[in-house]
Amino acid sequence: MSQGTRGQLGHAHAHGNEPEEDDLPPSPTMAQVLLEVERTRRDSHELLEVIARNTAPQQNELVMLNDFIQLHPPVFSHSTEPLEADDWLRSIERKLLAGHVADGDKVTYAAYHLEGAASSWWENYLNMRPAGPPTTWNEFCTAFREHHIPQGLMDRKREEFCNLTQGRRTVDEYSREFNRLSRYATEEVSTDSKKQERFRRGLNSELRRELNLHDFVTFQVLVNKAMKAEDMIPPGDFRKHPRDEGSSSSGPRKRRI
Repeated sequence: MSQGTRGQLGHAHAHGNEPEEDDLPPSPTMAQVLLEVERTRRDSHELLEVIARNTAPQQNELVMLNDFIQLHPPVFSHSTEPLEADDWLRSIERKLLAGHVADGDKVTYAAYHLEGAASSWWENYLNMRPAGPPTTWNEFCTAFREHHIPQGLMDRKREEFCNLTQGRRTVDEYSREFNRLSRYATEEVSTDSKKQERFRRGLNSELRRELNLHDFVTFQVLVNKAMKAEDMIPPGDFRKHPRDEGSSSSGPRKRRI
């Protein structure tokens, strides 16, 4: 075969391997391109959600004490009112939940915010506790309430509420003391009508007479009306202590020396 013939065959063979325009795949439409972009975005979003779910427990375990302090948890040292200790415990528990603190760190982070007498109590508790697993959060709460909120003191506060009277207080002073002590006697104020009845019972006689003929929608309305009635009574009358009301009765009096 001559060289010219081989050249012609080679040229024809090379020309035959080149794809013709009819064999090329059609270009994607704009709708197809947008659909593919949306599918890719959705797949990426689902992948990120899976990663977040798998790493959430690890992130909770990595909450450090400094991170928890940034939530400004309350500090507890001692209290004259037993329910102040309960308020602290409830507040610190909300902070622990909001900060996603791991269960194994809750006691450590809460105890870090004990100071003074409360801190000494916790140290004594740990020293007297037998060796074993670390204290759980439920155990901490139970021990804290038993020490700082003893049932005997709660009963004493309840009795103080049941014996509360206005005495020489103004209505505003009496209502604030009433609300403070009512937390220790939840059964006596379980409904608004019970609360009103208990409040009326402790008012001075002049105010009771003014208010006994009226019914009030809510406890706060009763308090407001009592304040208005108080303004209409001479100061020397509404401040009389109940035991002073009978002091004007005739009878022998001891001479003071």
